[in-house]
Amino acid sequence: MLPIAYLGLIIFIIIFEFSRKKDTKFDFLSLFHLFFILLYPLPGYFLTNFNSDSHQTFDSAMIGLTDYIVQYNWQVPLAIFLTYFLIIFGYYSPSAQKYGSRVTITSRSESVIWLITIIILLLGWISIYIYSTQYGGIVQAITNANFIRSGAVEGQALGFFVRLLYFSFFATYLIASLLFIKKNQKRKFLVWLLFILAFASSLIAAFMVSARATMVLALINFYLAYLLYKRKLALPLLIPTLIAIVLFIVYGKILFYSLSGASEGGYIEVVSRFQEAAGETESESSFLASLIQVFSYGFVSSYAAFSEHYPLRLLSDWLYGIGSYLPDRLIEVNIPPSVSTNNTQYLLGHNEYKIPAGFIASCVYSWSWVGVVIFSFSFGWFGRYLHTILQRHLYKICWIPFIYVAMAQAWSDFFASGDPEIFLQANFWILASLILLLMFGVKISVAKSPQKEA
Repeated sequence: MLPIAYLGLIIFIIIFEFSRKKDTKFDFLSLFHLFFILLYPLPGYFLTNFNSDSHQTFDSAMIGLTDYIVQYNWQVPLAIFLTYFLIIFGYYSPSAQKYGSRVTITSRSESVIWLITIIILLLGWISIYIYSTQYGGIVQAITNANFIRSGAVEGQALGFFVRLLYFSFFATYLIASLLFIKKNQKRKFLVWLLFILAFASSLIAAFMVSARATMVLALINFYLAYLLYKRKLALPLLIPTLIAIVLFIVYGKILFYSLSGASEGGYIEVVSRFQEAAGETESESSFLASLIQVFSYGFVSSYAAFSEHYPLRLLSDWLYGIGSYLPDRLIEVNIPPSVSTNNTQYLLGHNEYKIPAGFIASCVYSWSWVGVVIFSFSFGWFGRYLHTILQRHLYKICWIPFIYVAMAQAWSDFFASGDPEIFLQANFWILASLILLLMFGVKISVAKSPQKEA
């Protein structure tokens, strides 16, 4: 019965997405639909459709869940359906559109935007230099990135600079908007050169961070901004892009591990390690199982949230998330475990690494069913509020398409992680750059009544 219910929800979401009226080719809700399907009904369909022996094929976190719990726990499927429809109600709330349409953004002069772009880009370059120097240079930082991220290589005192590496991406977005959308003709060669350097440094930063999700979202921004502005799918580009994304999601972790062989045997050792690791993965599980395993954490965590006993966290995780910005290797600071740390403990019995709680489990941990209702509706409302503001300026300000995509991704990413600490750490480059841009690059006014034109 449950597999049919989850499959029905997937079909409903797909039909709703392609039939609903949108202001643009895709919007905030489009990205949410993609994340929601991958995190909840899709794993739900597969994991309730297999016997208990198959659970471990998909996710080691299922080790604590019996077939009986998965099949007969009514709270998890109810929470999944309730969360989805509450977010939809929040997204289509008239008040979200009403208040969003009151906000008007006016960009300052192009020279000011260029100055902000250069500052952000320099911050990214300086961070790459400082961060990589601690590990012996850029090459060593990239080859050891997987071990640094997993904790196998001890982090250094200035490791917090890793949060600034992606500044290069945000600067690249701004340069791309001035180059391809506004089509600035002045000093075009220099602008092209700066774009190439910024994009190259962004790729270096991405491999240093060694995070699949962040890298995919940062790179896909270029295509989505094009889609948003041109209103064209560009199928010759879309299809290979989607294939590349799926392959990278499944094999990206192996790729990052394989790069560690570059310092020992060069290209041949990298290929050898990749083939060996990929072969081991394929022998342990199928391609589909590997793909489901990547996204099953939200579904599995929901069972832990409803099964364990714990004090409600309320909004404390936002304070812990902000506190995680403090450089703990330079100053002594004791921050309580995040919701994902406790979630991992409930699932596996240890917290040697983190399993993100996901939005639904995080709502339950925070405030039980009240949290599911309030936070789900509020999440949808806020997404529509942001969409309304940005959509009205989409063709008025050249860099808004890139900002729209970045904010939509950040909004969806919070749903995926459900953990303020993970969200704030992974999206620091977006949030900090946006603050800088909003403080010095634009003028914001709020009217007393909705405005039709930006």
